Amino acid sequence: MAIIDFFLIVTKILVAGFFGFLFMGIIRKLAARFQNRIGPPIWQPILDFIKLLSKENIVSKRESPWTNLGPIISLAAYISVLFLLPIGLHFDFYGSVIWVIYLLFAGVGGYIIAGFASGNPYSGIGGSRELVQAFGFELPFIISLLVPTLKLLSIASSWFYVYPFAFVAFLIAVQGELALPPFHIPDAEQELVAGVFTELSGWRLGLFELAYAFKIFVLSSLISILFLGGGSFLAVLVKDFFVIIFLALIRVLFARMTIDRSLKFFWFVATPLALIGLVRVLFLM
Repeated sequence: MAIIDFFLIVTKILVAGFFGFLFMGIIRKLAARFQNRIGPPIWQPILDFIKLLSKENIVSKRESPWTNLGPIISLAAYISVLFLLPIGLHFDFYGSVIWVIYLLFAGVGGYIIAGFASGNPYSGIGGSRELVQAFGFELPFIISLLVPTLKLLSIASSWFYVYPFAFVAFLIAVQGELALPPFHIPDAEQELVAGVFTELSGWRLGLFELAYAFKIFVLSSLISILFLGGGSFLAVLVKDFFVIIFLALIRVLFARMTIDRSLKFFWFVATPLALIGLVRVLFLM
């Protein structure tokens, strides 16, 4: 049994990582097609990841050894969330939603640590923007995540029309957590070169790319599970593709916000929507 469990764990990690990279490629491809461009092939993120692992890891004299912890923390956090989702192999325990919230925030913390520890001013600003934006999207994210799971305090399945306000708030928060336009403020290339990743190369940048692949898979699966009915692994995967299409559409429709407007949008638009959903659930209970 131990060998079978180990095999299932490794399989789930490999499958999630593969589809996470595939989702990244689909978003890029769709964004290009929406803008009348050809765009890169959908498997390009996988090739980029392999290439980064083969490149030299250049270490700046200004950076702290804590920089190496950033990608490791983010990767470990998002892989841990993967096993709290009720798809395929699932370790269910009381309070799993609380752990999902905690681990997702820990994943963002890895970006912040790498940004501040690298010693580069662009990375430092990128890390500070990651921190500030996290204070924006975490509140609507947590409230809207709890709305469909309030009764049992564990991840449940429902449909978006049952909690429409929480669904919209959750989509906005996920767009912010993924740093997709209009919330790609922490790594705005016109201002910050690459933000947190400016000084990173080789395996460290590759691990961040891998962590982001797990992150996009986990968050899209959360939307499918919480608001699109969940189901088997194949059903969740199909629903994830529709979620990715919608996220790509939002990416091309809106221009980047400034950090202050981003916070105001999260606090005064997304949070009230999530609170409306929470109040409806409390009255229904």
